[in-house]
Amino acid sequence: MAIGLLLAGSASAADLQRVEAVGVVAVQEDGSEGASQRNLAVGAAVARAVERVAQGALPKDWSAEAPPGDEEPGAAEIAARFAPALGSDPFEYATRFRIVEDRGIRRALLSRDADHEYVVLVEVFVDASRIRERFAAVGWTEDPAQSETTRVRLVLEGLDSFEAYDALRRALVDELRVRSAVPLEFTRGRAVLAVDGDYDPEALLAALVDSTEPGLRVVPVGREEETLTVLVDWTAPLAPAERSAAPPAGRAQGAD
Repeated sequence: MAIGLLLAGSASAADLQRVEAVGVVAVQEDGSEGASQRNLAVGAAVARAVERVAQGALPKDWSAEAPPGDEEPGAAEIAARFAPALGSDPFEYATRFRIVEDRGIRRALLSRDADHEYVVLVEVFVDASRIRERFAAVGWTEDPAQSETTRVRLVLEGLDSFEAYDALRRALVDELRVRSAVPLEFTRGRAVLAVDGDYDPEALLAALVDSTEPGLRVVPVGREEETLTVLVDWTAPLAPAERSAAPPAGRAQGAD
């Protein structure tokens, strides 16, 4: 857990969001090496991860007409609808990445005009701060440096895994849409975040308590001026197969 938390806090100046994305590329019948196909699939996965963070950084009512072919899943460039602000190179916004699962070649499910495709699952850490700066520069969002924000010092107690911390941070960034949640301090079972957004401490606490992040429960512990302390209770959600195998609520196993 300590290693995972240190990785999450390694760039205190940036708002890094961890995203798992699938990269798919059509297998070309031109004698291309497997490594080349894998690299193209990784590039597509990084592009999809950047697009997901970019979409979350925009106002909910923002929309842009996608040019023809813009949704090609194998494209290793950022989608054209984001290109006026972000350019086309997704690696400009990925601080690091790793292949979680190399699924190799399979029959084509997503690729167009191909019989087979190469598939990888990639973990990507995306610099959301840089994306927001680029959007502000073209006028799609307010300049984060100029907009009024409230900073809350959020103390997380009871952390027993990196997954618990990651679930809480997803609730802040993906669900509550705070502008940033920068880690300041990590010790065993405890973390401190600087949360910038539109929430004062009371509103932030209420929103976290009502969070719908799977497996996450937030319990209030204390409040002192702009410092909010909460207990993080996290249980790993059941996989789909486990959910289907579980007995119906209120009915004991083995009952007639």
